[in-house]
Amino acid sequence: MIWTLDPWRRAPFLLWRRRPVAIVLAAAAGVLSAAAAAGPLFVSSAANETFRQQLTKQCQPGGALHADGFDLFSGNSSGADPIAAQLFDIHGTTRTATVGAVPHVLPPLRELSSAHVRVIAPGAAAGASEVYVTVMSKTGSLAHVDRVNSPLPARTDPAPDDVWLADTAADGLHVRTGDTVDFAAADPALPLVPLRVGGVFKDLNREATPPFWCNDETLIHTEGNSPVFPFALVDTATAAKVASDIHLDLADHTLWPVDLHAFNVEDAPALVRRLDQLSREVPAAVNAARDTALQTYLTGHPAQDPGFLGFRSRDTAATTFHLPAERARFVASILPSTVTPITLAAVVVALLLVGGSGSFWFERRKREVDVLLAHGVGPIALGAKAILESVLPFGVGGVAGWFASSALVRAVGPSSLLSSRSQLEGVLFAAIAVAAGFGCIGVVASLRCRQRERASFVRPTTISRVPWELFVLAGAAVGAVVLSAASGGATSIGGGAVARVDPVVLVAPLLGFVAASAAAARLMMFVLRRARRGGDRLGNSSWLAWRRLTGIPGAAALLMAAVALPTAVGVYGATVNASVHRTLNDQNRMLIGADVVVDLPQREKVPAALKNRASLVLRRDHPTFGGDPFSVIGVDPAAFAKTAFWDGAMPAPSMPSLVRKLHDDGPGAPIEAVLSGSAANGSTLDMVDPKGDVHVSVNVIASATNLPGKQGGYPALFVDRAALERLSTAGTYQFWIHGDVTSALGALAAAGIAPTFVRTADSVTDGSYVQPVAYTFSFLNALVTLIGAVAGGALLLYLDARSRARRVGYVLARRMGLSRLAHLASIAIELGVAMLAGLAAGVAFSVGATALLSSRFSVDPQIPPHTVLSYPWRAAAIDAGVLLVVIVVATIAAQFASERTPAAEVLREA
Repeated sequence: MIWTLDPWRRAPFLLWRRRPVAIVLAAAAGVLSAAAAAGPLFVSSAANETFRQQLTKQCQPGGALHADGFDLFSGNSSGADPIAAQLFDIHGTTRTATVGAVPHVLPPLRELSSAHVRVIAPGAAAGASEVYVTVMSKTGSLAHVDRVNSPLPARTDPAPDDVWLADTAADGLHVRTGDTVDFAAADPALPLVPLRVGGVFKDLNREATPPFWCNDETLIHTEGNSPVFPFALVDTATAAKVASDIHLDLADHTLWPVDLHAFNVEDAPALVRRLDQLSREVPAAVNAARDTALQTYLTGHPAQDPGFLGFRSRDTAATTFHLPAERARFVASILPSTVTPITLAAVVVALLLVGGSGSFWFERRKREVDVLLAHGVGPIALGAKAILESVLPFGVGGVAGWFASSALVRAVGPSSLLSSRSQLEGVLFAAIAVAAGFGCIGVVASLRCRQRERASFVRPTTISRVPWELFVLAGAAVGAVVLSAASGGATSIGGGAVARVDPVVLVAPLLGFVAASAAAARLMMFVLRRARRGGDRLGNSSWLAWRRLTGIPGAAALLMAAVALPTAVGVYGATVNASVHRTLNDQNRMLIGADVVVDLPQREKVPAALKNRASLVLRRDHPTFGGDPFSVIGVDPAAFAKTAFWDGAMPAPSMPSLVRKLHDDGPGAPIEAVLSGSAANGSTLDMVDPKGDVHVSVNVIASATNLPGKQGGYPALFVDRAALERLSTAGTYQFWIHGDVTSALGALAAAGIAPTFVRTADSVTDGSYVQPVAYTFSFLNALVTLIGAVAGGALLLYLDARSRARRVGYVLARRMGLSRLAHLASIAIELGVAMLAGLAAGVAFSVGATALLSSRFSVDPQIPPHTVLSYPWRAAAIDAGVLLVVIVVATIAAQFASERTPAAEVLREA
């Protein structure tokens, strides 16, 4: 049998002696295996990270399970409920006992809060040195406040009979740590409740709400006209004591947070079912215990009226766990539509390197192939020999690639948590990819051997000249049409919950880049073969480089294509990513009107701290203009253009240039306006006003398709604020602010301005909505790095294929007077021509794809602006810089290798 012959028995060990080819084979297998396994691993990682972020956003530790009720200590006119303390204990114990221990759920947090309570300093006159506070007890509260001149105790809850006051309350009472304050009831007949001030903390109202307190947002910051009061922190027993003594009702909440540590999204369905069950069991158990206690009390007090005993307060429970789990499911279902084609593209690119390795195997084994062909060994058997030779390096590389993929996703992926199912899928996909790689090596080697076998009497056929790349391009076009029809055109919202990149934006270009790179390689081979006899007028270095390039045109073409493909994918991906995020950013700010918009209770002057950052705006929604509902926005033409949002890359005319034309011509003259929409010039603006309806003529001096601040689907009319105020001030005054919200709100607070509502552009779009977009491009960027390794492998193969000719040429040329510097320059020119041609081709491919598909870059094309392109100049410059560094390093390495060659051995070999 042929398999018993020596060339086949020793085949698995031959490539270890050809280290460059073995290294490239192992690297190609690693890239192939890593790319194939990365898809399911990354989707699992992204889903777990989405789940974690959603749980955090859902007010962690606000709780995945909430139980709510009221402890009614206020009683009736005769005093507190006699049974109030017993019901208070039932809330605390029955809820906890009913829930018990649940996997992935932390111990409960009990939170008690009151309506506002009057606190006075001892000995103060009536009405002096008094403040109103909200009594608050929450498990672990002291660990989540900033102390003010107060040492934080080791315990995380206030001590019994102690109260921690917000600094605003302490300043109002003129007290400090160690003093005593009195809590007073609404009924002056009830005694005061003295508590020691255990410490002072920074009022939570003065900063963004910390995560621990996020479920108390309505108690911390004003919403509309609802007043808020600083917290007075006490422990659970003290809260019950104060409530009982001054007849104060307490909102009683128990919260069960989810333990995010090592919590996999695969565990979510079981936890959802358990929490749903508990949301039914907890109220039933608590209400049953309450009813039993109340009936027992009424049996012993038959004359007692049951109406005031709290029958109106029933315990309720709910879980907020469904939405995070659903969002994670949406992300996991949407991501494969874009991750899969990226994965396939990386696999195809790695297979091209594998195929190139098979071709280089033939080049290195050409003499042995001739001998075996002469002895009757067929091309298929020789292809099997090539597979056997690659078994060890390719197999080792494939296994290492899977482990590397898993480790990289854990280390730099969205989350380090990977589901067991995704890991099994990763193993399966990696095994399939490695098997395909073995097949690719065998097929390419067999084809090259078959060409060698028939080269002497078979001419190239017409079919061999067919540009097969056109079929790949046709497949890209068909895929684009099919995907476009399946996705309903440019629609990019998945499941109504998350955004995704249109699959056409990725699938068609990735296939197109493969085809275009192959076509460019074919064209380069044709040009190099035709130019083989040219170059006589070139200098020594250029002539040597030209002879090497034209000597093995296939190797040079492969090197060029290996550079062009990752360049095209990387630059195009960076373009789409930057454009998508820029468009989303512009859409959010166009909708709001500025970075921050705050509603004011009355007309205010712009604080000095916000000078050149804020502009006062008077907004009137729903007046009619030309018979249609409009939004009228009164602005200061000089200041507004500095604070309202506008991106110069959006279509002209620009908002600043239009708004600066506005001015007030005084009473009796038509109002000048800039229109976002369309209406007849000279139409009448009709507004309802408490002092009498207003009807005024409007002269539209300019119009634009989109202007900032157009909300609710209504077109907007921008006018001079002074003119609008002269007619009516019944609208809402706003500050439109440029910059970050934290400093803006701080400046307003310092100026004593309390906004009634705050809108920020960054909060318009839910973070999870755009997460699949961010994840898609982070995955693309990661695989571009892997694809870049293919270019490195192609360079190594190219240098190895040219090594023998380079050694012979260098020794002979040195004896003919060629300097080392001239030979070094020839290598630099040789590599530079092939690799820089690949760089130029890759950039050209990405520019072409951007021009063809830029209309699909918006994840929500129904919101203006449609697409705002952002070009990744920095990424392109980095790619060019890295390529130049690689050329320099490879040139120096090849020069050193040539100089280390023994001249006598080379001359004997030549």
